Amino acid sequence: MKLLSGYVVIVLLTCFAFSCNSTKVANTDTISGKYWKLVVLNGKDIEDYTTPGKEPHIIFDGNENRAYGNAGCNNFSGGYEISEDSRIHFNAMASTKMMCEEMEIEQFFLNVFSNAEKYILTGDTLELHNSKMETLAIFVAMKLNKLQ
Repeated sequence: MKLLSGYVVIVLLTCFAFSCNSTKVANTDTISGKYWKLVVLNGKDIEDYTTPGKEPHIIFDGNENRAYGNAGCNNFSGGYEISEDSRIHFNAMASTKMMCEEMEIEQFFLNVFSNAEKYILTGDTLELHNSKMETLAIFVAMKLNKLQ
């Protein structure tokens, strides 16, 4: 009996030790799997300034930790990480290099990825903020099969 209780104590201590060293992985299900249409960029409503057929949007793939979409003219993709304290970090973002008439919105949109540090999710609205909590971009969730 003493031997069995000794093993139980060792197993419990081992489990406790491993749980202290583990890191928590944020649940990306809250933003992944949705088509996020860009509606506000740097405080301006952008719907009237987009190229027809090239709606700026982003889709988060939580299984691969990849983000991809269209910036208004060019497609983009890259990695992202989120944490439980609503931090977001984009990495290795790349885009195609086509020239279009309205590139200003696209330039601002692509800059969001290097400046975004926090996100706020309220219902079907996703906001990306910089380190000063200034709003960089606002998206609304649409059906994912919109372009598929």
